[in-house]
Amino acid sequence: KDIKSNPVLFDYYKGLIQVRKNAPGLRKSDPQSIHFHHSNDPLLVLMHINGRPSGDVYDYFVVINANHHLEHEVYLPDGYWELIVTPELATNKTLAKLSGRVIIPVCSGSVYRQLFS
Repeated sequence: KDIKSNPVLFDYYKGLIQVRKNAPGLRKSDPQSIHFHHSNDPLLVLMHINGRPSGDVYDYFVVINANHHLEHEVYLPDGYWELIVTPELATNKTLAKLSGRVIIPVCSGSVYRQLFS
């Protein structure tokens, strides 16, 4: 099949690749820099990545909701976070600045970054 038979999906994955290429914390973090948060739903994965040891200027918070039936209310770690990946768009640009509670829809994920001080 033609690689561009689904241009929306093609562009989304292209965006994810660019996010990863521009984020040492998402490419070169050692296991000690990745901290998983507990969830009662085994289909909800929450991880906080300390970007500093990899030479990144950001920390990252990655949320993946693989549940087909439940959306999840998730609390971001302290401070303000820049949303860079949604179920529809992956970019290195800030899509929104958020803090506190976010809702993660079914079968979706988000990536947030925070400039550390």
